[in-house]
Amino acid sequence: MVDHALSCEEALRLVHRFLGEDGEGAEHLALREHLEACRACHAAYLDAVGTVAALGRAQRHLRQEEEKNTRRATQRRLALAGAGERSQRRRRNLRILFLPALAILALVQFQSAFGAPPRADLAVISGPVAMPELLIEQAGTVLPMVRGDWCATAPGASARLVVGKTEVHLGALTRVMLEGTRPLRLRIGQGTLVLNGPATVTSPVGVIEVTSGRARLTYQDEILRAECLSGYLGGWNTEGGQKIGAGEEAVFYF
Repeated sequence: MVDHALSCEEALRLVHRFLGEDGEGAEHLALREHLEACRACHAAYLDAVGTVAALGRAQRHLRQEEEKNTRRATQRRLALAGAGERSQRRRRNLRILFLPALAILALVQFQSAFGAPPRADLAVISGPVAMPELLIEQAGTVLPMVRGDWCATAPGASARLVVGKTEVHLGALTRVMLEGTRPLRLRIGQGTLVLNGPATVTSPVGVIEVTSGRARLTYQDEILRAECLSGYLGGWNTEGGQKIGAGEEAVFYF
């Protein structure tokens, strides 16, 4: 307990003294003179100054270590970010290189699986054979056909149409139109066809599908005759369908 309470003026004076705002005041001068005269107080003063200096050095060292660690952490983050960007660029470059290759590979696989539409080649066995704007008389002539083309054989003439693994023999006075090549699809207008391999033949009176084997089809006077030489056929018209086995024959008409 103190003997008496401090007044505001005395309290401010003590605050100013400890804060050092009085500069070279009388108390400072008195303290300096005392330290010069008293070895014990001077030693204590030096110890205090050394302690404060050591604390200052330790604080500066800690601050420097903290700044160094902060710089290292920043450099690591930048390095990781740069590595990430480089890795992303590499992945981007690899995508740029691989995507076209994958697209080409996919296209090759697609073509291998499905392939381009098979060619349709008409070979003249004996002429004359007519095609759009053409009349071929030379035997052995081979001409391509595309979807929508028609061909017709004259009396005594014959031809062979090859589409993929399917062969179609056209007898004399036969007229057909190529409706498609995958699968082979023909429309017969008249005459006789001998088919070896999968194919579909349409007519005004019915449709014949050669699933496997060989078949002979004749269309004349709006009557379609389908004879299965081997394998089996499927035939149908507006009245229904039927399966035709080897050695069997079916007739379709209005």
